[in-house]
Order: sequence, then structure tokens, then C-alpha cells
Amino acid sequence: MQCLMVFENTHAAIKAEKLLLAADMKVFVVPLPSSVRAGCGISLRIHQDHSDTAQTLLEAEGITCRLVWDELS
Repeated sequence: MQCLMVFENTHAAIKAEKLLLAADMKVFVVPLPSSVRAGCGISLRIHQDHSDTAQTLLEAEGITCRLVWDELS
């Protein structure tokens, strides 16, 4: 199952992508689904198994997600 990580602004999303890629995590930048009304319009898709690790890495760098949404796939 995949997870979408939604950020308050584009700068945070890009910084998060770079940080997660540097940690060898598989991450994809995707547009925010229209059903999600929070965030900057950009989200990161990661595997759900990595969501806790990703959030821990981001929080250590002062980056917070406004929402983590489990995608039904």
C-alpha cells in the first residue's frame, strides 16, 4: 500500500523529497489528489512500510507533514 505525504508549501515538499532520496528511500513527487483539500498541491508518494521512518527523518530536519493519507490501491 502507498502513502501520500502532504506538505504546507512547495519548499517543504522539495526539501523532503531531497532528504528522503538521500536516505535511499523510494519516493515519487505526485500532484495532490483533488479529494484532498489541504496542502500545496504537491505530495510525495512512498510505501506505507517506510512512512514512520520518513516522518522521523523529516521531523528531525524540522519538516512536518500536514497530512499523511493512505491511498487505496
